[in-house]
Amino acid sequence: MTTIPVFKHYTKMLIYDYIIIGAGAAGLSLADRLCDPAFAGFNILVIDKEIKTGNDRTWCSWYKKPNRYDFLAQKRWKTLHFVGPGGEHIKLDPAPYDYRMLLSAPFYHHIHDRIEKSNHVHFVKAAYFSHTQKEGRVEVLTDQGSYLCNHLFSSVFQGEIDKKKHVYTDQHFKGWVIETPTPAFDDTACTFMDFSIDQGDEVRFMYVLPHSPTKALVELAVFSTTLWSQQDYDKVVGDYIQTHLSLTDYQITETEFGIIPMTSYPFAQNNTPMVTHIGMAGGAVKASSGYAFDRIQVHSDAIAQCILKGEAPGRASRVFKRRHQLYDATLLQVLDKKRYRGADFFLTLFQRNPASRVFDFLNEETSLWEEVQLMAGSPKHIFAWSMGERVWGS
Repeated sequence: MTTIPVFKHYTKMLIYDYIIIGAGAAGLSLADRLCDPAFAGFNILVIDKEIKTGNDRTWCSWYKKPNRYDFLAQKRWKTLHFVGPGGEHIKLDPAPYDYRMLLSAPFYHHIHDRIEKSNHVHFVKAAYFSHTQKEGRVEVLTDQGSYLCNHLFSSVFQGEIDKKKHVYTDQHFKGWVIETPTPAFDDTACTFMDFSIDQGDEVRFMYVLPHSPTKALVELAVFSTTLWSQQDYDKVVGDYIQTHLSLTDYQITETEFGIIPMTSYPFAQNNTPMVTHIGMAGGAVKASSGYAFDRIQVHSDAIAQCILKGEAPGRASRVFKRRHQLYDATLLQVLDKKRYRGADFFLTLFQRNPASRVFDFLNEETSLWEEVQLMAGSPKHIFAWSMGERVWGS
């Protein structure tokens, strides 16, 4: 059992302008912005129990333009492969987008290096326990002491999701980075989604992200409320490598595993005038797809702009559009109630729409007319029924 230490009175403690809890993708992305010279007048602290250094995550997204971390990108693809549940193959041309992959290790190293060189952003290695709001300040309790700030950014979700009120599922994934002694991959393209594996009354797909002709990440993603054993994930990944990639001679050099909540829960409601939630806790995960990294960047940019303009940082969550949150909740409702197979939905989506329109939609940049076109091939009565349940209650 962890014992919370008793701290002395903090009247002489340094009061930070901002404290960031968590040094994962969200916390470090925000810290990176706040390392910029425009924020030199603020005193900022980042708190995490560890300094991450490894490739524990692989982040991918589609982009039209250069972005802040392009120089760290491991790979870009201009050709994507989609495979439907019946083996239907679609070669996707995402132009004007390309699909980019970023490994977590260089991302962690880059931003920790910026923090180390900064005079106004600092890092403390400490386990976060809790925070309290009082007397116009936020007190953060950790195993290394108590810290005060004017505003807290937290990537820790401390609430409880009412799963009777809010539709909820998990995206859980397990992947292997494998290397082969001879070229085995076309690294000019990636397998974006392959639904040809057994669906098992869930939403399951594989993706293959080649680093080079002899190295690739092969990963399984599952949308369901039931997590698997590690052995079960490994069996599906191993079988896919043997049967779909026709490989038996390879070495596993890295593995990754994660769980991403996909829910209609309105995370922004937990923000207060002194506490803004970020990352998953701030609603940055796209509920219908599980993509989060690019949305974290959009949210981080919006928070930075709020600070510079003297606005409440919590207002940055407006970048997540309510109309699209309803679309996300509707799809989750359809999948949760098993009214339409997820594999069939994605197959129809990519069969009847250019990839660029789908990516515009996932980026929440489409017009209402484009959204009507996107949904043209889906069973309208099922989606209308499910949307009504989300609006008026199921």
